[in-house]
Amino acid sequence: MFIIFLALFLLLHIYCCRRVWQAFEIFPKNRKLIITVIIFLGISYFPNVFLASIIPFTVSRFIAFFASTWIFIFLYLLLFLAFIDLVRLPNKYFNFLPKFIFLNYAKTKFITMLTFILLILPLSFLGIFSFTNPKITELDITIDKRNAQHENTIEFENTIEKTNAQKTLNIVAVSDLHLGYIINRARLKQYVDLINAQNPDIVFFIGDIIDISLETVVKQKMDEELRRIKPKYGVYFVAGNHEHIRGDYENMMRFFRSCGFIVLEDSTVLLNDEFYVVGRRDRFEKKRKRTYELTENLDKSKPIILLDHQPYNLEHSVEAGVDLHLSGHTHNGQFFPINLIVKQVYELPYGYKKKDNTHFYVTSGLGVWGPPIRIATKSELVRIRMRY
Repeated sequence: MFIIFLALFLLLHIYCCRRVWQAFEIFPKNRKLIITVIIFLGISYFPNVFLASIIPFTVSRFIAFFASTWIFIFLYLLLFLAFIDLVRLPNKYFNFLPKFIFLNYAKTKFITMLTFILLILPLSFLGIFSFTNPKITELDITIDKRNAQHENTIEFENTIEKTNAQKTLNIVAVSDLHLGYIINRARLKQYVDLINAQNPDIVFFIGDIIDISLETVVKQKMDEELRRIKPKYGVYFVAGNHEHIRGDYENMMRFFRSCGFIVLEDSTVLLNDEFYVVGRRDRFEKKRKRTYELTENLDKSKPIILLDHQPYNLEHSVEAGVDLHLSGHTHNGQFFPINLIVKQVYELPYGYKKKDNTHFYVTSGLGVWGPPIRIATKSELVRIRMRY
């Protein structure tokens, strides 16, 4: 799959380079430099990821920022060029475009590319601003087990409906930090401050906390920041697909345990004899247990919270008697139009849903993968008030 992806990635770059070369026809001395920069940005991301332990850290971090930002620009350049070509193709047969466009076609192509540049620059800054200003999403849930019934209120504003629940659990849920070069220690410090400011009783990290390389996290001593999170009931962690990419899973789990995290690997914890926290291994692991296997011997009169990085097969949580299911992974597409594609892939790509007596929330994540940019989505920390 990686080879297929890489081949497609290179072919699309060839297409873009050809179109950019044509667009700068009136500046022949400059277009070689422009193409060289595009090729460098296009190919530098992959060796930078897999040779992180060899390349000097400051160099890798510099390359990572520009190479990952290029991924965003590249996607929009592809869409822009594809749109132009889709217009040009039927024009060959129907000649509906104004004649003046072709009087100086070299100049027209340059103006077209300049238009793209003038559009993508403010859009990029907007996306960076959206990413660097995370939002706090508030969720209120009531779980009433006394009569084997569940009642729910969900609100993103200040109105709180009346409830007969006797206790409140203040939960902070965080997913998809992707710690590494883009989400560096300085950014992590801001996130930890934000988490602690919520005064949580318990904190859940729901996978993809490390992007790819454990080395980049250790070199920046990010464990010192993570250890500052000390809620009443502890910090609970389940792995995501990114914790498996480089085959360094066990070392990563040791790292999280050294930070004081309780690592859940198809395991369950009963807290204060009042509620359960169940953590699933990631879907990446084909031999992981099924949801019902993790809950079948639990006391169903107590609330059951399930952490599962990827939000597939929601009905399994309903059948297993889960009360609150938390996932991440999707980033809500991170930027348009991928967010529209994600909606077609997942039953719940982002946000809240209730199925029977089970409450679901899929977070768009606090960090980002690749480009430090969000368009039409948000970076979020989720604060949940669970009454039970």
